[in-house]
Amino acid sequence: MTEIAYIRGIGNVPPPEFSRTATPAPAYDPQQMTAGEFRAALLADQLNILGSYYDIPAEKAASKRILDALAIGLHNTAGNIDTGNATINRAMRKYKNLSRPAAKFLARKSIVTRLPDALLAGLAGQASIGEIQFPDCAQYLPEYDPYDNQTLVRYGDADAYQKCQRQVEYIGYYNRNLTKASHHILYEFTAGTGNPGSVATKRVLHRNAVSKFAELGWIDRENMRAWVRNSILRNNVDYQIDPLQPEATYQALRDASQQGIGAGGAFLILLPKLLSAFAGAVSATMALVAALKSNDRLLLQNATQGIGTATWGPEQEDFQGAGTGTPGQTPAFNNELIIPLAAGAAALLLLR
Repeated sequence: MTEIAYIRGIGNVPPPEFSRTATPAPAYDPQQMTAGEFRAALLADQLNILGSYYDIPAEKAASKRILDALAIGLHNTAGNIDTGNATINRAMRKYKNLSRPAAKFLARKSIVTRLPDALLAGLAGQASIGEIQFPDCAQYLPEYDPYDNQTLVRYGDADAYQKCQRQVEYIGYYNRNLTKASHHILYEFTAGTGNPGSVATKRVLHRNAVSKFAELGWIDRENMRAWVRNSILRNNVDYQIDPLQPEATYQALRDASQQGIGAGGAFLILLPKLLSAFAGAVSATMALVAALKSNDRLLLQNATQGIGTATWGPEQEDFQGAGTGTPGQTPAFNNELIIPLAAGAAALLLLR
């Protein structure tokens, strides 16, 4: 069972006027990573988002130490990895033991070798997905004698070749579109009980969407979910919202929708930004869905029943007529300020 940890106020408390620095999105290629490497890279990104925005040196340093460990070789590092935080260190010890492939189809061949330099640059946000050299799908094509083009040296696997090509394409789509599309599947992160009826219905569909995106990309669902989580944090910043965790983003939408003008200035400022993020996520999701192969697109649409339409995603109307009680969500976010102005707002969520 996955254990969730919320860490607050790591290291130095940010000053009242913190930096609000937006960090570039990493480029991920799960084909060349283990599940543990991917999980560690996602954790490093979340630390970097929060540490840079709230100007918390300890979080930025922990992010860099994780990337340094990936550069050396996560599964080759001797002893424990010291990030400066005991909880993160425990998570890294677990990730170090997750040596199964991050991509279930075309997997990394050896965990002994270090990650390619282009991929390491991508993980640090210094290279785009187009600059990363993907594994060569031609390895699945028939191989002929170089001196005699008619003589087969090795028989090919046309199905494997097509799957390889498709996985490369989909990983590219996710890297390019997932951040902007992430708010469309926000209800993946709501609790299973206590939600308004509309949210409860959409929650099932949003969870189906995350599962199907993971399946179509041959990516572990937990890593796919963590990728979506980081995308919501980053997209919040892009829309001039603090990097709220998805759970807090949902709470903000609920409270702002229910209380509206009567809640005061914070809600008046926040709600339009959230609604803009949701509107932008619709078009981004439509582009992502349209890019899929027709059979895969049909599978996704059948599982999600309306993905890419405005009413399928989060809406202010989801909370009309609903009570104002806390809908059974993660206690760590109850009673938080909607627009956080303190170190406690920089809550790191990691999977241990």
